[in-house]
Amino acid sequence: QLLSEFSHAVGADLTGLCCVPLDGELHSALPAELLGDPAVSAARLPPPPQGKSGALAGAALHRAKQVVSQILDSLAPVVFKIGITCTPFLRWRAYEREGYQKMHLLHVTEEPGLVQMMEAALISEFQGRAGCRNVAKGGEGPVG
Repeated sequence: QLLSEFSHAVGADLTGLCCVPLDGELHSALPAELLGDPAVSAARLPPPPQGKSGALAGAALHRAKQVVSQILDSLAPVVFKIGITCTPFLRWRAYEREGYQKMHLLHVTEEPGLVQMMEAALISEFQGRAGCRNVAKGGEGPVG
Protein backbone atom coordinates (compact mmCIF):
# COMPACT_ATOMS: atom_id res chain seq x y z
CA GLN A 1 0.00 0.00 0.00
CA LEU A 2 2.71 2.54 0.99
CA LEU A 3 4.89 1.63 -1.99
CA SER A 4 1.90 2.13 -4.25
CA GLU A 5 1.21 5.56 -2.68
CA PHE A 6 4.88 6.48 -3.00
CA SER A 7 4.93 5.37 -6.65
CA HIS A 8 1.87 7.51 -7.31
CA ALA A 9 3.33 10.51 -5.43
CA VAL A 10 6.55 10.55 -7.48
CA GLY A 11 4.89 9.45 -10.72
CA ALA A 12 7.26 6.58 -11.46
CA ASP A 13 7.41 2.79 -11.67
CA LEU A 14 9.33 1.68 -8.58
CA THR A 15 9.81 -1.99 -9.39
CA GLY A 16 13.18 -3.07 -8.00
CA LEU A 17 13.68 0.15 -6.05
CA CYS A 18 16.35 -0.10 -3.33
CA CYS A 19 17.21 3.47 -2.35
CA VAL A 20 15.79 6.92 -3.04
CA PRO A 21 17.93 10.05 -2.63
CA LEU A 22 15.84 12.44 -0.55
CA ASP A 23 15.55 16.13 -1.25
CA GLY A 24 13.11 18.84 -0.17
CA GLU A 25 10.87 18.47 -3.24
CA LEU A 26 10.54 14.70 -2.80
CA HIS A 27 9.99 15.18 0.95
CA SER A 28 6.96 17.36 0.27
CA ALA A 29 5.47 14.77 -2.13
CA LEU A 30 5.78 11.76 0.18
CA PRO A 31 2.99 10.46 2.41
CA ALA A 32 3.72 11.12 6.09
CA GLU A 33 4.02 7.38 6.80
CA LEU A 34 7.16 7.19 4.64
CA LEU A 35 8.97 10.13 6.22
CA GLY A 36 9.94 8.48 9.49
CA ASP A 37 9.86 10.66 12.59
CA PRO A 38 7.95 13.89 11.86
CA ALA A 39 10.39 15.79 14.09
CA VAL A 40 13.18 15.15 11.53
CA SER A 41 12.50 17.40 8.55
CA ALA A 42 14.10 16.94 5.12
CA ALA A 43 11.90 19.65 3.60
CA ARG A 44 14.83 22.09 3.35
CA LEU A 45 17.24 19.73 1.58
CA PRO A 46 18.43 21.04 -1.79
CA PRO A 47 17.68 19.20 -5.03
CA PRO A 48 20.10 16.38 -5.92
CA PRO A 49 23.32 17.72 -7.48
CA GLN A 50 23.55 17.66 -11.26
CA GLY A 51 26.79 16.27 -12.62
CA LYS A 52 29.68 14.61 -10.90
CA SER A 53 30.90 17.46 -8.72
CA GLY A 54 27.52 18.58 -7.37
CA ALA A 55 27.03 22.04 -5.91
CA LEU A 56 30.08 24.20 -5.43
CA ALA A 57 31.16 24.35 -1.80
CA GLY A 58 30.66 28.12 -1.59
CA ALA A 59 27.14 27.95 -3.04
CA ALA A 60 26.21 25.06 -0.73
CA LEU A 61 27.51 26.94 2.32
CA HIS A 62 25.75 30.15 1.32
CA ARG A 63 22.47 28.26 0.91
CA ALA A 64 22.90 26.49 4.27
CA LYS A 65 23.58 29.83 6.03
CA GLN A 66 20.39 31.27 4.53
CA VAL A 67 18.35 28.25 5.63
CA VAL A 68 19.71 28.36 9.20
CA SER A 69 19.00 32.10 9.39
CA GLN A 70 15.45 31.57 8.14
CA ILE A 71 14.81 28.80 10.67
CA LEU A 72 16.26 30.77 13.60
CA ASP A 73 14.44 33.98 12.64
CA SER A 74 11.11 32.18 12.25
CA LEU A 75 11.38 30.39 15.60
CA ALA A 76 13.12 33.00 17.78
CA PRO A 77 13.77 32.74 20.61
CA VAL A 78 15.14 29.23 20.16
CA VAL A 79 17.77 26.87 21.57
CA PHE A 80 19.68 25.07 18.81
CA LYS A 81 22.71 23.01 17.81
CA ILE A 82 24.43 22.60 14.46
CA GLY A 83 25.93 19.20 13.74
CA ILE A 84 26.61 16.39 11.32
CA THR A 85 25.35 12.83 11.30
CA CYS A 86 25.26 9.75 9.10
CA THR A 87 22.13 8.49 10.84
CA PRO A 88 19.65 11.35 11.33
CA PHE A 89 16.94 9.31 13.04
CA LEU A 90 19.35 7.78 15.58
CA ARG A 91 20.96 11.17 16.21
CA TRP A 92 17.50 12.68 16.63
CA ARG A 93 16.65 10.26 19.43
CA ALA A 94 19.62 11.53 21.45
CA TYR A 95 18.70 15.18 20.84
CA GLU A 96 15.06 14.51 21.67
CA ARG A 97 16.11 13.16 25.08
CA GLU A 98 17.95 16.47 25.62
CA GLY A 99 14.69 18.36 25.03
CA TYR A 100 15.06 19.44 21.41
CA GLN A 101 11.82 19.51 19.42
CA LYS A 102 12.90 19.42 15.75
CA MET A 103 15.83 18.46 13.54
CA HIS A 104 16.24 20.09 10.12
CA LEU A 105 18.40 18.32 7.53
CA LEU A 106 20.23 20.96 5.47
CA HIS A 107 22.67 19.15 3.20
CA VAL A 108 23.55 15.64 2.06
CA THR A 109 26.94 14.60 0.71
CA GLU A 110 29.22 11.61 0.57
CA GLU A 111 32.29 13.83 0.99
CA PRO A 112 33.37 13.89 4.67
CA GLY A 113 35.66 16.90 4.26
CA LEU A 114 32.90 19.03 2.76
CA VAL A 115 30.42 18.26 5.53
CA GLN A 116 33.04 18.86 8.24
CA MET A 117 33.96 22.24 6.76
CA MET A 118 30.28 23.17 6.38
CA GLU A 119 29.60 22.25 10.00
CA ALA A 120 32.57 24.30 11.21
CA ALA A 121 31.61 27.30 9.05
CA LEU A 122 27.98 27.21 10.20
CA ILE A 123 28.99 26.94 13.85
CA SER A 124 31.40 29.85 13.38
CA GLU A 125 28.62 31.91 11.79
CA PHE A 126 25.94 31.16 14.39
CA GLN A 127 27.79 30.35 17.62
CA GLY A 128 27.42 33.92 18.83
CA ARG A 129 23.62 33.84 18.47
CA ALA A 130 21.54 33.59 21.59
CA GLY A 131 20.43 30.00 22.12
CA CYS A 132 23.34 28.28 20.35
CA ARG A 133 24.48 25.24 22.35
CA ASN A 134 27.51 24.32 20.21
CA VAL A 135 30.65 24.21 22.35
CA ALA A 136 33.16 22.67 19.93
CA LYS A 137 34.15 24.45 16.72
CA GLY A 138 32.83 21.68 14.42
CA GLY A 139 34.29 19.04 12.15
CA GLU A 140 35.58 16.81 14.92
CA GLY A 141 32.71 14.30 15.02
CA PRO A 142 32.41 10.98 13.16
CA VAL A 143 31.43 11.12 9.49
CA GLY A 144 31.32 7.47 8.50
